[in-house]
Amino acid sequence: MLAGCSLVVMTGRMIFGDPKITNQFRNFTHIDLRKSKKEVLIVCTTPDSVKSEYSPIDFKIVETVSRKLKREGIRVVDANDVLTWMDDNGGRWDDADEIAKKFDTDYIIHIDLKEFRFHDRNSPNLFQGHATGLVHVYEVSGDDDHKQALNVFESNFESEYPHQPVPMENMNQSVFIHRYIDRVSDRIAKLFYDYRMLDTM
Repeated sequence: MLAGCSLVVMTGRMIFGDPKITNQFRNFTHIDLRKSKKEVLIVCTTPDSVKSEYSPIDFKIVETVSRKLKREGIRVVDANDVLTWMDDNGGRWDDADEIAKKFDTDYIIHIDLKEFRFHDRNSPNLFQGHATGLVHVYEVSGDDDHKQALNVFESNFESEYPHQPVPMENMNQSVFIHRYIDRVSDRIAKLFYDYRMLDTM
């Protein structure tokens, strides 16, 4: 039965093509960021426990998600400007209104990483990425003197990769970290643009 079902699905794809999946943000807000030409700003926060394992993680996430959204035709505030501002503020900010008053943007995407590790929980000699977090999106309104950021979208995410841990002797650590950051960033970015089912495999 399963083989027959898979055959039907594959036949359907051959005839009709691989259909696109509507992104969660558009499903919830009815706003297509690509067509609307709205601009987004991306920030990422991580607890000290995460930074102790890999200190530049929040900067890498911002850069990678920004690059992926730009590639899909979404307007993004320059990541370097955001990262410089974050660095000048010690990597901390009180609320989204503070960012809204500093930058000219339509939406603020806040990636709040709760967990992020690269090693298997039970063995430091094995690579296995694990991440959990929450993505908030704030819509910016008002004029320059009275800008406000209203929370309009939230989505939890969780990632574990690969299914089977990789022995450290089989892969360079920096290569694994780069691949896993790219994978998590890809999952977050897909909240904001439509994609095909094959792109998730």
